[in-house]
Parts: sequence; structure tokens; C-alpha cells
Amino acid sequence: MEKELSLERTICKENFWLQDNSNSTDYLLAQFNSLKSIIANAIYFKKHILLDGSLIRGMGKSQTLTDLSEAYQLLVLTFSDKHSKEIKNKNENSISIALSQWNKEPPIIEKGKIILVDDIPRAEALKLINNGYIVIWFVI
Repeated sequence: MEKELSLERTICKENFWLQDNSNSTDYLLAQFNSLKSIIANAIYFKKHILLDGSLIRGMGKSQTLTDLSEAYQLLVLTFSDKHSKEIKNKNENSISIALSQWNKEPPIIEKGKIILVDDIPRAEALKLINNGYIVIWFVI
């Protein structure tokens, strides 16, 4: 089946765009297990990961942006100031900033930091790719 992608291999690429036009929740759940190993590999190889929040939202309430940031202590970037505050209030272990602020004053990020981005436009993602981030971006 074409959708059975080996996500582990993507850690070696500069960026990775995963597209699923079927909107299959089962597929998302299957990919989430592989995603955890990508995250582990990225930490080992001291790579940044840019992870689009769309990958998480199809999995139900148990896998929210906040749940994932609590599990991995992610730096959470979002375009919505309101959402940033909600995430920050729920999870003080992660830093949450609006991307509008990121453009004005980019934060200093340690090598190997994982970045979870909610609804990032392609142009913004490409800027970060040019700055050396690995991108795992789920596009519906």
C-alpha cells in the first residue's frame, strides 16, 4: 500500500511533506507511532524538527498539541496569540510564542530542539527549512 511510508527514513532528508487526501484517522494513528521514533532520532542526531499540528488533530482528544508538547517538552509556535496563551497556561514546560513575534525577534533555539507548529503556511515553513530545520508537515 502506497500510504505505508517509512517515516524513519525522513530523518535523513532536509524536510518531509506527508500528504493524505483520504482524511483517514486510522492512517494518522498508525503514522503517529512512527513519528515518535523520528522524534527520538532527531534528538539523537541533534536535528530540529518542524512538526505541523495538523498531524495531531485528526487523532481525537487524547492527542492534542498540548499533550504532545507535554510529552516531548516542545517549543510550540502558533499563528494565534489566543492559542499560544491557552497552550502556555496548560503546559508551563513548553515555550509558546506567536509566529508574528518569531518574525520580529526569532528566539534562540538549542540544537536538537523539536518545534511543533500549528497551521504554518508553506512560505513560513520554507523560511525555517532554509534555516536548517527538518520539517515534518502534514498536509490535508
